[in-house]
Amino acid sequence: MRPITKFLILLIFSTVLSLYYVSQQNALLSLSYEIGHDQSMINRLLDQNNILVYNTYKLKSPNSLEEALVAENILLSSPEKDQIIYLADTSVPQSEKSSNVPRLLNILSFTQRAEADLLKDLKSKQ
Repeated sequence: MRPITKFLILLIFSTVLSLYYVSQQNALLSLSYEIGHDQSMINRLLDQNNILVYNTYKLKSPNSLEEALVAENILLSSPEKDQIIYLADTSVPQSEKSSNVPRLLNILSFTQRAEADLLKDLKSKQ
């Protein structure tokens, strides 16, 4: 091969390599701008979420509810004795529920049971 041919091949190879490097740097820069934009949007949304959570708690507070009721001229008071209605206990006793089910099925747990999960009840009360 002639020296000029080697030089042209080397020149073309280095030009292609340089163009590839520049395109990669350009892609890297555009991705860094996009990441920065996404981060700023995330921060803005988190701030907005915190403000909305604060406003929700503020609206649920007893003071806020009292101010809203006073603004609407709504007066609340405790109920009188004649305003209270007691409901009768209409639940079926456990002995009547299980009397129709054979004892073997009851032992093997083929029947439905109503059992309370204490951890769930405690968490729901808090």
